[in-house]
Amino acid sequence: MRHQSPIYRFCYLLLALVIAPQGFAEGGDGTAFSAIEREMSAEERRATGIDSLSAYELDALNQWLIERFDQVQETVSAEVREEVREEVLEEVREADAAEREAEIERRVAIEVEAAKQEIAEAPPEPAVSEPFEAEIQGRFAGWSGKTVFPLDNGQVWRQRHGGRYRHTDDDQRVRIYKNLLGMWQMKVLSNGRSVPVRRID
Repeated sequence: MRHQSPIYRFCYLLLALVIAPQGFAEGGDGTAFSAIEREMSAEERRATGIDSLSAYELDALNQWLIERFDQVQETVSAEVREEVREEVLEEVREADAAEREAEIERRVAIEVEAAKQEIAEAPPEPAVSEPFEAEIQGRFAGWSGKTVFPLDNGQVWRQRHGGRYRHTDDDQRVRIYKNLLGMWQMKVLSNGRSVPVRRID
């Protein structure tokens, strides 16, 4: 028979697309589309029945391959773009995490250095060595920057760092203790709010 069945030719086209799509789209040196019959040996042309096609049929076949390959190429390109996009996003996320961690470390280092500097420059405080509990004398409304805290044991403490807190509870009991850096803190016993302090009397 001169003409192959449509099913046979369709199967061949699919095989051709899988085996050598790049060769059909362009030559190895980047030249224009190379017709399918030029990509096959004489034995392959005989085995596939390509020689039995008319010039019109060959042209139609080549055109179909071009269009089909363009569709496949678009699909592959979209998949590649998505993979690249995910890789870039992952790199950005990793970079952001590293940057945040570096910023936290930087801030901690600044706080530690500031605490060391404050300890070095601070005038001697009245001797206090152990944590203790006391009650603030007078009306305690919280703190706002350099607030002074007179205690019922006669000691007077003052806020060391900036910060604001509004106290509305009637309970004015506090605990004075040292933090991990050896700096004094005052904690409100009724709610756990704390503020850096130093003794001034």
